[in-house]
Amino acid sequence: MDKVDCIVVGAGVVGLAIARELSGRGREVVIIERNPMVGNETSSRNNEVVHAGFLYPPDSLRGRLCRPGAEMLIGYCRERDIGLEVHGKLMLALSEEEADQLRTMMEFGAACGVAGLGLMTPGEVRELEPEVSCHAALHSPGTAVVNSHDYMLSLLGDAENAGAVLALNSEVVGGRGNVLTVEDQNGEPFEIEWRVLVNAAGLGAGDLAGGMEISRKSASAEIHYAKGSYFTLTGKLPFSRIMVPLGETLAAGGSFTIDPGGQGKFGPDLEWVTGRDYRVAPEKASRFAAAVGRYWDGLDVTRLQPGYAGIRPRTYGPGDPPGDWRIETEDDHGIPGLVNLLGIETPGLTASLAVADYVAGKLAH
Repeated sequence: MDKVDCIVVGAGVVGLAIARELSGRGREVVIIERNPMVGNETSSRNNEVVHAGFLYPPDSLRGRLCRPGAEMLIGYCRERDIGLEVHGKLMLALSEEEADQLRTMMEFGAACGVAGLGLMTPGEVRELEPEVSCHAALHSPGTAVVNSHDYMLSLLGDAENAGAVLALNSEVVGGRGNVLTVEDQNGEPFEIEWRVLVNAAGLGAGDLAGGMEISRKSASAEIHYAKGSYFTLTGKLPFSRIMVPLGETLAAGGSFTIDPGGQGKFGPDLEWVTGRDYRVAPEKASRFAAAVGRYWDGLDVTRLQPGYAGIRPRTYGPGDPPGDWRIETEDDHGIPGLVNLLGIETPGLTASLAVADYVAGKLAH
């Protein structure tokens, strides 16, 4: 039986960042990925936004790791000339109730050390974005977008340069104690004994944590699938900044972002699903247009083209209050060397380097 110091299951952006951090600290690392390429699921199917860090309660994992993660990511990308554009963002309140939410976000941002945030009146917003109508807005000048594909390839390169090994088309199919059973691309099973196991399997992290006798205390670690579709916008960009409305307008696909290539897109919306179906229903275009129409009346629905869809793993489901990430270590489940990362969705890309530092620090104790 093969033995290895550290196994990282999942070659999404968080798994790659952790593998990079662990191998950079001199540990032997094997990355196991079920897909034929890295970042093939959630990590390559998001809006590539680098969040400033004001959306989450400061005592949550997301709140604690987002801002430092953003600073680390921006510095990393600039050092390596990875595509990154700072567009800024306007969080749009379309009612007084939503304006109260913006004030809460300002408080979160102050507590998390986010600089440059400001509340704006409708007139001030129109000075920046003449076609936008809103009740109030929160301006985040530091919000950016990153070329996530190039970023992930760079993380992988760093990890491999430090000795890490990547096994693609390899799927974990079982486990007992500190032994994993893995099937290779030919369907042949083999076993690996580990000292450290980092479960960064994203959509499959709940199954790995609770379903294969690795971590019985995580047997209820159900992961809910939150699908989000995107529609690309043909023609001239209507805004120079990222636009994010709140509440139902956001859930209906009303958010606007600019991809690293300069194309505009709307989404994601929110659809709770039970499987990994990445099709985008063309008939959703009218719902997207109606949502966008709440703050911009210049959208012709024929300019919307089906783009792509992603699925976010969440620790909470429909009707539940929003939950935090769960990063379980020995203190939580009693198994030395095991780390379960559950529900690592937004801002996972932004915070990836900070998450990696956090996990590596836990394993160093």
